[in-house]
Amino acid sequence: MKKKLFYSAAVVGLTTVLTIPLMGFSSTAPGQTKIKPNQITLESGGTSVPYSLMGDPGFYHQPSDGILSGTEACQPDVHEFDKSKTAINPQGEVEPGHIVFTAGIKEITEVEQADKFVANGGNIYVEITSNGQKVLELPFTTHPADPNTNEPFWVSTLFFGGDIDSKGRKSVDLPTGEYNYQFKAKDKNGHVLDVWVPKNHKFTITE
Repeated sequence: MKKKLFYSAAVVGLTTVLTIPLMGFSSTAPGQTKIKPNQITLESGGTSVPYSLMGDPGFYHQPSDGILSGTEACQPDVHEFDKSKTAINPQGEVEPGHIVFTAGIKEITEVEQADKFVANGGNIYVEITSNGQKVLELPFTTHPADPNTNEPFWVSTLFFGGDIDSKGRKSVDLPTGEYNYQFKAKDKNGHVLDVWVPKNHKFTITE
């Protein structure tokens, strides 16, 4: 029950985009160098959940594939999802089942650096494809820091269903089947700065 209670901590703050107007990571600010492709390195991000609260520190860890199950108590590196399942958030409310994607930038290790990147229009996206065709591209929002590593990271959540919930989060009713995913970092003009394809970059939706 404790695990279930904390499952959605990884998505806390999803609607809070940090926009502090700090200098740096800008393509227009005087004296600053524009970020070019291959100057940043995408990698998996944190969980936002202290492992000590999850009951089994050996089981919970930073996902290596940038994916975890929000429905199943923030389990890392889950690649099969039953979209008929629902979840109960810490407030006791029933939420649709969902996948959480999480990513970080290797060169960004401080919250202030993440603030600069976002304030200047940078962001991370997860691109989902099926049979070689792009299905959707979901933007990430910044999370202040992983309590286990103290490093900032980005999260994006795919809720199963077709409605907009009470918190204004758009759900996506993806059909059952197998999907591929990859992560992209882009600047404010949409130029791709880096692409990361996890070792296991497939997930399956069942019902």
